[in-house]
Amino acid sequence: MTIQPSRPGIPADILALSHERDELRRKGKYDRADALKRQIEEAGYGIKDNPRGAHLIILPSVEVDGMSFLSISWQIQAPRRRIAALRAFCVSVRAAISRS
Repeated sequence: MTIQPSRPGIPADILALSHERDELRRKGKYDRADALKRQIEEAGYGIKDNPRGAHLIILPSVEVDGMSFLSISWQIQAPRRRIAALRAFCVSVRAAISRS
């Protein structure tokens, strides 16, 4: 079994979505900007907004025998949800390891 960190950098298409989202937010088109934010988060990247634009965060994940498991970003989760998310993440990794 091999375990290694996954996603070493942010791909160009995710950066492009983030820049498009910044433009939409500047223009006040928040519904479309929120949809892009969800799309970016589903791809495994978190967003921290600031007055100058968004800062992208690579959400922690681990690859176990070719399967990638995404954990929850500590920056965007409330403390109680962090614990529940960590437990769920550990359970999913343990299940994958036991199947191999």
